Amino acid sequence: RHIGRKSLNEHFTGLVGGVEPEEAKTLVWARTKVKPGSVPEAEGEISVQIGAETTYFKSLAAAFASVATDEVARVTLLTNVLIDAEAAVKGNVTLTGGEYGIYRLDNYRITVSGAGNSLCLTNVTVNGVYFGNRITSTCTLFRSEDGGLLTLDDGAVIQKLRGFSTVSRTEAAVSVHDGLLTMRDGSIIRNCKPDDEDYVCAGGGVI
Repeated sequence: RHIGRKSLNEHFTGLVGGVEPEEAKTLVWARTKVKPGSVPEAEGEISVQIGAETTYFKSLAAAFASVATDEVARVTLLTNVLIDAEAAVKGNVTLTGGEYGIYRLDNYRITVSGAGNSLCLTNVTVNGVYFGNRITSTCTLFRSEDGGLLTLDDGAVIQKLRGFSTVSRTEAAVSVHDGLLTMRDGSIIRNCKPDDEDYVCAGGGVI
C-alpha cells in the first residue's frame, strides 16, 4: 500500500512518542546509523573514518569490526589502547597512532584474512607488553593469511614480544600464512625474544 507524506510523518511521530514529524524523521534515521560498540565522541578512544563519516569506539576489536569488506577506513588512536580481544580486519584499513600506542593484554592478536582485505600500520608503535618492560606475550601478534595483506609503513614499530618454536608450532611477532607482509622504509620489528628468527614466521610472501 502506498504511504503518502502525511501518513508517513504520522507513522514517524508514533514511533518516537509524539514529537514533531521533521524531528521524528531525524531521530529514526540517526538510530539506523549507530554501529555496534560505538560510543559518543567524548568517550571515544579510537576513531574510524569512512568517507565523510567518523565513528568512535573504546575497543580496537569493535573499531575493526565496524568496517565492511568493501570499505576504505582510517583508524586513529585518540589515547593509548589495549588489544584486549581477538580482532579481525576487513576492508582496507590504515591504522595510525601518532603520540599514542597499542599494548597487548594476554595473547590476543590481530588477523588480516582473505583476498581484498588489508591493514596498513603507519606512525604507530605496537607493544607486546602491558606490565612495564616485562615481556609476557608468547603468541603471534599480527597474522596475515589466505591472501590478507599487512603493510608496515613509515613509523610503524612492532616490539617486545616473546616468540618460540617447536617441531609442530612456531609463534612470532608476525606470522604470514598464504598472505603478504610488506615492510617499507622507516618500519621496524625489534626487541623481541628469544632471537631474530622469531620476529617473522613466513609461510607466505614477505617484501
